[in-house]
Amino acid sequence: MKKLLVAALAAFLAAPSYAEIGRQQHVALFVGIDVSGSFHKTGHYPDAIAFLAQYIHAHLKGIGGLEPSKSLFVGSIGGSKKDETQSFHPIEDFKGKSVAQIQADLKEWFPRSDDLTDFNVFFQQVALISQKRNLALTPIEVVLVTDGIPDTAGGRADRISHIDVTGLEFLSRRVTLRVLYPKPTICTDWETRVPHTRLRMWTVDDQVMMGWSSQLRAGVSPAQQDDLWKWVLNNVDFRVRPVRFRTAKK
Repeated sequence: MKKLLVAALAAFLAAPSYAEIGRQQHVALFVGIDVSGSFHKTGHYPDAIAFLAQYIHAHLKGIGGLEPSKSLFVGSIGGSKKDETQSFHPIEDFKGKSVAQIQADLKEWFPRSDDLTDFNVFFQQVALISQKRNLALTPIEVVLVTDGIPDTAGGRADRISHIDVTGLEFLSRRVTLRVLYPKPTICTDWETRVPHTRLRMWTVDDQVMMGWSSQLRAGVSPAQQDDLWKWVLNNVDFRVRPVRFRTAKK
């Protein structure tokens, strides 16, 4: 009897925790790339593409504690004219490729253009694909690399306040929007001026994002880049709790 209890205790201690199980559940990953001239002018576009290559590869492989991707869709944010929809590259376009190959493809598929930065159209496409693919039971992660400013009329704060994420709110039991590379003030505007209720929002400003490459170790495989994946988990894929939206004072 004592041996059975010891064996049961050992099995219990060896079993993954709820946190570990949650960390390794499969997610649907949507990636939006800002190809506008304004984002290119910030100088962050090359760094963002290099980061996404590492990030997408890690999520496809489920390495470093990052949640493996059940589905992956990568597209540009906006179009050559208002309300123009764009196609998304599916997971099949990335499977089996190295980080370098993914980076080369992203550069080829998403070069600089004069397209309008239209977040609302992008979010509508994410919602439509999620519904068609029946992702209601799958956690959804929406990741944007952008300067964060839509190409609409009005001042910066007013333009951001008209960003509509309502279509994302009830797509799944957990929907997280991660906005990477805007300036700190624009990150604050996203968090305080974009109305949201169930949607989890997380922003990482350009100054923080520029630190990811210092975590890379030369000559080390992606699976062994422990410092990089720890940085990603702490800064980009941070587990966000829903926060009640409060309108910013004008």
